[in-house]
Amino acid sequence: MPKGKQGFQPGHKFGNRFDVGEVNNPEGARAHKSHKAKKKIAEELKKIGEELIIEKIQDGNGNDIIVTQTNFEKLMRNIYKFAQRGESWAANFIAERTEGKITQQFGLEPPGEDETKNLLDEQKLAILNHLLKDPDGVTDGTEQDSTKG
Repeated sequence: MPKGKQGFQPGHKFGNRFDVGEVNNPEGARAHKSHKAKKKIAEELKKIGEELIIEKIQDGNGNDIIVTQTNFEKLMRNIYKFAQRGESWAANFIAERTEGKITQQFGLEPPGEDETKNLLDEQKLAILNHLLKDPDGVTDGTEQDSTKG
């Protein structure tokens, strides 16, 4: 052997291997610390969201009004303000939570009869031309290739 490198000695055990028939975790899986931390963060965020805040705001006439709301309500009002200013992310956030998310279906099959009703005439023509095209590039059966004899 090269100098400085030593191989395994006869009878060497490879690390902490388990004996045949031995269960490696007899007490079962334990919850990970990260899972507990995430759960704790979610609980804390919910607590903070439910906290009441009292604010003094002015109405359109300059009069002071005292408003009591939760942090969660204030957050939702701010998201509505962003949507009113034209922020698309805020409008999407509101729509997804009030109307539900839009599902997109992807298929590999050609459009069926019902799906072709909504196609534009140009799209229908393009599909027909593609289907009628033969391997020589002739678009319909009446034209002949001049190179063929």
